Order: sequence, then structure tokens, then C-alpha cells
Amino acid sequence: MFRYHTTVVYGTTGEYATISNGELSLYRIINAARSPQAVKNFTMKFGLAVDAKTIEAFQEDLTAYVKSKPREWIKVSAFRIVAIEASLGYVEVKIVLQHRESWQQIGALLNSLADVEGYAFELSKKLNMTYKAPCMPIEMTLTPPASRQGIFEDNGIHIA
Repeated sequence: MFRYHTTVVYGTTGEYATISNGELSLYRIINAARSPQAVKNFTMKFGLAVDAKTIEAFQEDLTAYVKSKPREWIKVSAFRIVAIEASLGYVEVKIVLQHRESWQQIGALLNSLADVEGYAFELSKKLNMTYKAPCMPIEMTLTPPASRQGIFEDNGIHIA
């Protein structure tokens, strides 16, 4: 019986691995050399108090910033609300960008994305859009869970 396998290279370190094709069939795989113009995305959270006009201004400014980098980015492919968490006080927005480079240039992709994320963060601060998570209560008890009671009895310590 013949065994079929694929040898892959991890782009950032150059490490090689051999994987059976049966195992690979379970995953979504791209060929970095044949997948031009990679798509990268990131999410941001804005407070519920931020109005629609401010979010629209943020989107326009971020889009203009991406357009000002034509050697790196092709376009902002999507800017959409993906979650509204009223109980936690935020709106989550997903931003999808199309890069000029292929996935094979992962270093350039990550550097470009970090640049855009940094700009988006500074822009959100400038427009007073930052989200501050609500304080969560911390429960501190001296009684251990039932599963841990009696563990310290051998050392002369008894926790009831």
C-alpha cells in the first residue's frame, strides 16, 4: 500500500514537516506562492456611547490612510459591525484589508497590518472612541472548592 504525504515549510522559520495527505484533508489550506494579494483583518471595540457619525468618520479616515499606502494595500474590503454587547458596553467592528503582497511575504504582511492597527488605535483615541471594559467583580473566599477539601490535612492543616 502506498502512503501519500506532503512536505510543508513554515514560512517564518523555514522548518520542514511531512504530513500525511489524509491528515491534511481535514484542514483549509492555501498555497502561499499561489495566493496573491493576501487578505488580513482585525477587530476593534468601541464604547456604546460612540455615535454612528463618529464611527463613519473613523471608517473614512482609516480608508483614506490605507489608500495613502498604495505600495502596501489595495483596499479596505470590509468595515462592519460584527457584535453588539450591550451588557459589556461595546460594539465590535471587523476591518478587512487586501494587501498587495502574497501570503508568502508574511513578514511584510504583518508589518503592514501592525502599522494600520497602530494608526486605527491612535485614531480611535483622537476621536474619543476607546472602549474601557467594565470592572468585573473578584470573588475571594477562604473555603476551597469541595474537590480540594481535605488536601492539606496530612500537613496538620485542616481546611473545612
